[in-house]
Amino acid sequence: GTSGDNGNKNPETSPKKTFDKSDVSLLGLKVGDSAKSVEERFGAPNKQFVMDDENDPITVYDYDHFSVGFTAALKLAFVEIISADIDPGLNGLRLGHSTADAVDALGESDSDTSYVMTYIGKGAILKLDIDPIENKIQSIKMFATP
Repeated sequence: GTSGDNGNKNPETSPKKTFDKSDVSLLGLKVGDSAKSVEERFGAPNKQFVMDDENDPITVYDYDHFSVGFTAALKLAFVEIISADIDPGLNGLRLGHSTADAVDALGESDSDTSYVMTYIGKGAILKLDIDPIENKIQSIKMFATP
């Protein structure tokens, strides 16, 4: 009964390959970032629109490879990656990668169905939508924890 770990894992040199629950970001953006800081970094969005919600309407900025949503106070509420052409900053994980790649990059998910892998962090949740037939990541979202 060996664990298969021959003690050659040196925590000092091995890169951190897990989801950091205390520091959740996508594209280097975090929940609560200002709309201004996003525009300073990525420029003006291709288009913007408001998703009506009685409690807190969300203003959505659409860019080529991702979209972001802001609360009424113009604080970042979510980021959604919609293209494999952009690196979301998740240890190399991109759209079109497999669920095994996700576990490789982020570690085991907190909840896992054939359609969604969810990683729950402090103040933010990372959600990977999975195509169950292809076993490929279709979208990557980060949003504030309820």
